[in-house]
Formats: sequence, C-alpha cells, structure tokens
Amino acid sequence: MNKRIVFVVLFLVFFLNQVSASELLESDHESIQNTILPKGIAKFYLTLDNNQNFEDTFRVVKPSVYWEWLMDADSVSILKESSETIEISFSHFEGQEPGDYGLSMDIVSKNNESVKTSEFFEIKVVSYDQALSTELISSENINPNKENLFRVNIRNNYDLSIDNLSISFLGDYFSSEKNFSIRPYETVELEFPIEFEGTVEEGDSVVSFKIFHDDELVVERENSINIGYFTDVKGIGTPEDSFLYNKESIIRSNNGNTISHENIMKKLSSFEKFFTSTNPSPDEITKEDGFYILMWSFDLQPDETKTVIIETNYRYFVFACIFIILLILFLYYFLKRDISLEKRVVSMKKGDDGFYSMNVILSLKNKTLKNIKNIKVMDRLGGRVEKTFNFGTLEPKTFKTGSGKSTKLVWIIGNLEKKGEVILQYTMRYKPHVIKSVPSAVAKYLRHGRPVYVKSNRAEIFS
Repeated sequence: MNKRIVFVVLFLVFFLNQVSASELLESDHESIQNTILPKGIAKFYLTLDNNQNFEDTFRVVKPSVYWEWLMDADSVSILKESSETIEISFSHFEGQEPGDYGLSMDIVSKNNESVKTSEFFEIKVVSYDQALSTELISSENINPNKENLFRVNIRNNYDLSIDNLSISFLGDYFSSEKNFSIRPYETVELEFPIEFEGTVEEGDSVVSFKIFHDDELVVERENSINIGYFTDVKGIGTPEDSFLYNKESIIRSNNGNTISHENIMKKLSSFEKFFTSTNPSPDEITKEDGFYILMWSFDLQPDETKTVIIETNYRYFVFACIFIILLILFLYYFLKRDISLEKRVVSMKKGDDGFYSMNVILSLKNKTLKNIKNIKVMDRLGGRVEKTFNFGTLEPKTFKTGSGKSTKLVWIIGNLEKKGEVILQYTMRYKPHVIKSVPSAVAKYLRHGRPVYVKSNRAEIFS
C-alpha cells in the first residue's frame, strides 16, 4: 500500500512538472500560404511566448527529412515574458505527390529541454491539373473556309497566384499560342482567331491544349470540334496604291448553293482612320490596343457578290498643309517689317512765358542681318508749333503748312547697318492748349523695289 502511494505521488510530481514546463513556453501559428503547387513554398508565421522570468533561447527542430525547411536560423532568443514571431517556409521536394500533408515541429529550450512545445502545420499540395480547369467554346459546326473565333476559359480553382503561363492551342490544321497569368479563383478568357490551313476534311477533329509554366509542360487536355461542309466563297482583294493614296476593293462571291454569312475586318490606326472612307459603312467599329477595328457582316446568297471599298486619301490634307505653309510664307514676306520705330517723350516743361517745351526721341532699329539704305523718317507735329530745335547729330528738314497748324520733320538715313540703331531727337516749343497728343512717326524704305511703311507708337499728352 505504501509503494502504491509513493508511485502515485511520484507520477503526480512528474505530471505537474511537465504541465508547468509546457506552460513556460507556448506557441501558435498562422498560415501565409498553405496551399501550394508542386515545387511551391508553403509559408507560416510562428509565434513563441516565453513565459519564464528570464531570457531564453529556443531550438526549432527540423520537422521532416522530406521537406526542405527554410528559416534564417535554427534557434531564436526571446526576452523574459515576451513573444517573438518568425516566418517559417517549407519547400515541396522533387517527386512528391500532390495531397494533404501534416508537419509536426518541436520547439525546445536550450537551457532546459523539459521546456518545450510543438506545432502542427497542415499543407495542401495541388497539381496543375487540379488547380486549372479549361473550357473550350466554339461554334457547333465550324466553317474551315473562314476565320473562326475559339474561346478558352481557364479557371483557377485555388487561392494561388500563377504567373509566366503560356498555352498552345493545337489542331490538325492550325496552331496558336498566348501568354497569360491568373490570380486566385480568377477565370481568364483567351480568344484564338483561327484560320485553317491545307485541305480540311469534314467531321470531328481533335484539338489539344498544352499549358506551360516557365516553359515546363504542366497541363495537357484534348477536346473535339466538328468541321462542317459549307459554301464555296471566293474572296478577292484589289489594292490600288499611288502617291498619298490607297484604295482596297474587297470582293466576296458565293459560288455555292447555300447562304453564307461573311465577316470582313480592317485594322486602322487613329491617323489612318481620320483619312479613310468606306463604301458601305462598317457595321461595327471597335477600338483595341490603340487601333480601330472596322467590321462588315453580311449574308451572301447563292451566286451573289458584294464589294467593300476602303479608301485612304492623304492628298487633300497634304495639299492643304502645303497651301497653308505657302500662305504663311507669303504673308510673312509681304507683311514683315525689317525695321522698328519707337517714339518717346522724354521730358516736358513749362517756360516763364507760358509756352511748353517737349523733348522727343525716335529710335530706329534694323532687325535684319543686312544693311538697309535710303530710309526716310517723317514725324508730323500737330497743333501750332512755334519752333523746333535741339536735333542732335542728324538734323531734319522742316516743313510747315501755310496756316502754321501743322509741322512735318523729315530725316533721310542713307544707310542703316545690320542690327544697327539710329537715335533721332528734337525739341519743340508749343502752346499746351493746342496740342492734345503726339501723332505716330512713320519710316519708309524700299524692299525689292516695293515701298514699305513702318509706324511708331502714339504718345498721348494731356494739357
């Protein structure tokens, strides 16, 4: 009886020590990506709680020899009564079959191996066949004489993002390829405009899809399509090209004995479309990748012929541009001024006798890179001017009307050098109540035998 009591006491002490040790270290994990493809990487966040009253280092025991364990270090140090979260990844080993896997991981204290805990990670490995579903959509009865549009819907059945995918759509009479990527639970629709090549036999034909990931074949599936017997439709295109002009006549003739539904498609850039006219007008216009797609759809009765004319003409536009350029050059040539003339009143004062004296400066500039000869500058002084004087280096000729109500000053400049400037000045004595404003001065010169006049600004004077 005493031995039993001793055994029970020892067992309880051992059990309580184990429970106490397990409470000193606690763990939990959160999935980042636990559904993966072959060769994929499963990722988890592992959180460790050190409930001890001292800092400790814990060793993470590798869970399985069949998985590659990806972690920066095999151990982690945690301060007393603190937590630490680390990221742990597991790589799917070569040749491992898809399925559900569970990995158990032990975390043990380096100071006391009785302080430990464990975590169980669930990982689902799916094949590309499981992840990707395909559906072929096509006409029930396919006309091999026309371009046929096949659609392939590819669905991602899992919470996976797959990039760098390509698909080959193969048949006995055609082949086509496309690149794509697919997001979690997304359905991607791929369109394949197919033209059959060679001699096509009527009946069922097998087509296949081959999906590659990083150039590795991961999915291969087959479907059946039905190729029917259709009318014999002949198509003729007659292009006409000349200078800045293009015309294309597309002729479709039904030489069979049943109705044929025809589609004609023309791809144009935005620039081409602006200068293109058609007869008849297209039934549908769509925009794709910066281009306009013009589509004609019509039924051809037996022995019927229809023509679509597409005409692109740049001539009117180019001729209009040339005309505008020539017009601008013409106007520039005839309207441009080689010289500039500026008039400024620099001072004005009243004398003791009640008369005003006003100093005026005319600035004549040559704006060209050539000399201009025989320039005549005339300034008309309105009102009764008593006299003009203080002319500087160039003195003008003075002309007065018989009534004395108008005075005209004329300078003759024999040669004005390229980019040169001449300053003309004068002072006039006048009665203020007579002159209200100073009129513009005028310069005259010859260009290619044609007289050209340049007016200065007008200065207003208020008495």
